[in-house]
Amino acid sequence: MIAVLLLPVCILFLMPEADLYIIGHRGACGYEPENTLSSFGRAVDMGVRMIELDVYVCKTGELVVMHDDEVDRTTNGHGHVVDMTFEQLRDLVVEGKEKIPTLQEVIELIDRRIPINIELKGPGTATAVAILVQQYLAHGWTADHFVISSFDHQQVATFKKLCPNIKTGVCFHGLRHQEALSVLRKNITPTLLV
Repeated sequence: MIAVLLLPVCILFLMPEADLYIIGHRGACGYEPENTLSSFGRAVDMGVRMIELDVYVCKTGELVVMHDDEVDRTTNGHGHVVDMTFEQLRDLVVEGKEKIPTLQEVIELIDRRIPINIELKGPGTATAVAILVQQYLAHGWTADHFVISSFDHQQVATFKKLCPNIKTGVCFHGLRHQEALSVLRKNITPTLLV
């Protein structure tokens, strides 16, 4: 499968079993504050086939949905996500109207209606996401409900060892074709190229 990232609206997937997938990149970020519950809800309402989101493990261990490593661009706060407690993050307001959601809140909102592409950000994210995904798999979700991706290829490899049945993908930025192919030939089996 090959994906082409079109910012800020969606990711287009070219897949053998489907003509085209329209994926809500950070939800419906052109219509609602990015990576928020309203953005993901709006994306589903608009008929996307999958949503994409970004997760970090904050200082107190919760998986929070945030694109940037700092909260400055999208919230009324300042600082690095990984250095803040969940309570500190929850007190912030995203683009003047929403709270930063947890990954669990987004999964509950989506409720198996469409797959979720979870991009791993920050250290230790792979293990925490794998534990949460395994909990959902034990409660009726299937491997087809999740795709895990990251620019940090080691995080993807760690996740794949913990959840071998979940589709994974590696993301690239600024690599030449041959460099990308070299990475792909290693033990990571990509399903997503961005």
